Amino acid sequence: MLAGESPYHAMREPSCDSASPGSKGSPIKRSFSWPQGALTRVPTLARMTDGLKDSAATFQSSLPIIAVQLSEYVILAWTTAAIGHSFGEVALAGTSLGFMTFNLGFSIQRSFILGLDTQAPQAFGAGRLADVGLASQRAGICALTFACLVGPSMWFIKPLLLAIGQPAEMVEYAMIYLRCLSYSLPVHAIFDAAARFLWAQNILWPPLYAAIVGTVAQAIWTLLVAGNGQLGYAGAAFAPLFSYSAMLITLLSLMARYRPHAEQTWPGLRIRRAIISQADGQFVAFVKLSVACAFGESSEWWWWELVGIHVGTFGSRAAAAHAIGYTLVPLLIMVPNSIGIGMCNVVGRQLGSGDIKVAKRTAALALGFGTAVACAYSGA
Repeated sequence: MLAGESPYHAMREPSCDSASPGSKGSPIKRSFSWPQGALTRVPTLARMTDGLKDSAATFQSSLPIIAVQLSEYVILAWTTAAIGHSFGEVALAGTSLGFMTFNLGFSIQRSFILGLDTQAPQAFGAGRLADVGLASQRAGICALTFACLVGPSMWFIKPLLLAIGQPAEMVEYAMIYLRCLSYSLPVHAIFDAAARFLWAQNILWPPLYAAIVGTVAQAIWTLLVAGNGQLGYAGAAFAPLFSYSAMLITLLSLMARYRPHAEQTWPGLRIRRAIISQADGQFVAFVKLSVACAFGESSEWWWWELVGIHVGTFGSRAAAAHAIGYTLVPLLIMVPNSIGIGMCNVVGRQLGSGDIKVAKRTAALALGFGTAVACAYSGA
């Protein structure tokens, strides 16, 4: 790879043109004439081939991400199901209420990670390797700070839940679950930033392996603790924290042991450069992206959660019935959502390397595929 050349360009195959391979310009003299219309058909075929390659690259990048996102949510769904089976209707309704309340804060924390989805892949595609690590640190620090501030405040939300008409017996369970789940906010902040740091470089396997370990940890905790109620409701409610912590420890251990990322992408922990220094305008751009993501995603997410919370005012039986659908439907959302993350990484690297037309085509194809998946859900 030439000095200053983008690593993304180094991985791409050279485009075919009329110049001879390896030469700087003399065209190949052809001893025959092109058939009529061939010059218009060949570029069209080339564009179709490139489009298929871009679609395959986006889908291939999305598959491990889909698995990770599904694993993260399955941990919560599994916990909810185990609680409903072991502790009954009111506990199930209270768990759902605690989960929905937790998501109101978690959705804002995710906006910092979504801002990272834009900055890190573009930096990698442009060859600004150190900025990949700095962007990841920036998002991780902001998300971690938010988690440490908002997490403890969730412990004191009981009067508000009672004031909006939630049944007292549900609120008691919700507060236990909410306190247990709030400890996972910092874990999510670090895991999500580390996973995006790798995904931006098209390194897909470490987060996937970590997700597998987390799912196995969830199975062990459910079978030994949550499923039989040995440690009571609180023991079952701690299952997500146990599983997410196993995921984080596994991911960081894999990164430390195998160092799969490009060495230049991690300049060491540089808080001043990532947060305090604003000379390059990256922090201001990150804040703008995060605010836009907060309004864009949280508005939809909050509507979903607030409707569910309102169901609780009809009593624990209605809330428990709603909890089943509330738990299952987001599993379907994980697929198009993960395709979107994969698209951000592929398109971001293409934009960073200057391939604007290719990036537009990839985005359009990924959007079409994601829409088709959503329509298939609706038809089913």
